Amino acid sequence: MALVRKFVPREVVAGCTQRVAVDGFLDREAFARDLAEAGWSRVPVVEDPGQFAFRGALIDLWPSQDPEPLRLELLGDEVLSIKRFDAQTQRTSSSEGPRHVLLPPVREALASVRGVDRLKAAVVDLCDQANWPSTKTRVLVEDLVQGRAAFGADGFLPAFYGALDGLEAYLGSEDRLVVENPESVVRAVRDEVERLARDAEEAQAAGPAFPFAALACARDEVSNAALRHAPVLLHGLAIGGEGGVDALDLLADGSVAQRLHTIDQDDVSRALKLARATKGKQATLMPLVRRIRSWQDHGLRVVVTARTQTQAERLAVLLRHQDLASTQRGAAPLEQALASRAGERVLSVVVAPLHQGFLAPADGLAVVTEEEVFGSRVARRRERRANTKGDAERPFLDDLSALEVGDLVVHADHGVGRYRGLVHHKVGTNTVDLLVVEYDGGKLFLPVYRLNQLQKFTGGEGTVSRLDKLGGST
Repeated sequence: MALVRKFVPREVVAGCTQRVAVDGFLDREAFARDLAEAGWSRVPVVEDPGQFAFRGALIDLWPSQDPEPLRLELLGDEVLSIKRFDAQTQRTSSSEGPRHVLLPPVREALASVRGVDRLKAAVVDLCDQANWPSTKTRVLVEDLVQGRAAFGADGFLPAFYGALDGLEAYLGSEDRLVVENPESVVRAVRDEVERLARDAEEAQAAGPAFPFAALACARDEVSNAALRHAPVLLHGLAIGGEGGVDALDLLADGSVAQRLHTIDQDDVSRALKLARATKGKQATLMPLVRRIRSWQDHGLRVVVTARTQTQAERLAVLLRHQDLASTQRGAAPLEQALASRAGERVLSVVVAPLHQGFLAPADGLAVVTEEEVFGSRVARRRERRANTKGDAERPFLDDLSALEVGDLVVHADHGVGRYRGLVHHKVGTNTVDLLVVEYDGGKLFLPVYRLNQLQKFTGGEGTVSRLDKLGGST
């Protein structure tokens, strides 16, 4: 469906995207201003994507495309490190972080990019064409400028930027377009064009709205864009004969579209799973062994992939015990095994991060993955500790009654401070309870649900000559 829609111009996205690198320099004020103009929200504590926070020598932020937030450590204007941290515990990861990070805008509708005056003029003109009351026009303009019309702003994107870009604008001139299951793609494109055209017509009848052509691409535009990127049609089932499904005109000219016919390995996975459940341990690989021999008899090259070197060696040994000699390539590139044409009955075991295999008869190739052989890996959810005593000698706090005003405490990120009590702070219509921890040169206001970031200082009152500096590195 993304083939049909139009998006924020590529130049706008590029202009609002910042790059931060380790050992690079960062102007804090300009950085905060640019993030805010790109739709980021400045908050005391980063808990959701699209937020950033300045905390002394640390800058926390959560790019919308990343699964975890990032923590930048600064020394003056120099970026010392970029590390990931846990949004729940706010603890920095001990593993090495990325050397650089890209920070794209987090909202599509950015009034500051092309100017508020231009936005207002475009919306007023649109409302005048629809004979919209001036009072409603003012409200609509104000909502769009202030970013309050979040659930309808995408329909007014042309007012923010003028002409929008199709998906093709985001592709390189040499990029190939791979169309998986072309028949389904054709139906999805046709349905999306019809739906968006109908929605645009209804919206214009009800009030100020942009026409279909300003928000989406017509079907022939999608076809022409696809043809310009040398499409590869990836069928799950080989299709022959004349005529057939109209795949955006891609199927009409065989010289334009390259057709690939592949079959998944679901039947192999099911047979192996059934063997594991019903037969002895020695027989669990027999369905795979039979298929490998059949593929080899038909002259196919067989590649078995594993995620690690250890698993690759294990697979090679197991297959060797079944009289299937393999070319165990270990860490060699997968491309070498796929390109190998060393004759019939070739079996390679390689290290590659593949989830699913495939059978490509026309190319004389069969690929099976470790997950299809042994079953898929179950991603375990990170369980929150029922007992927060991660360290018996220095337990983290799980009860506010364990603290008294004046106690020395240690914060996971900021070090030794002094607990100064509980305060109530009104945020909008809600009242938030905050712990106050005094540091050298400042105070930390910590929400009570982040109590587990603190532990009582156990070194004794006399061992502390001074409190740590908030945001410092001690």
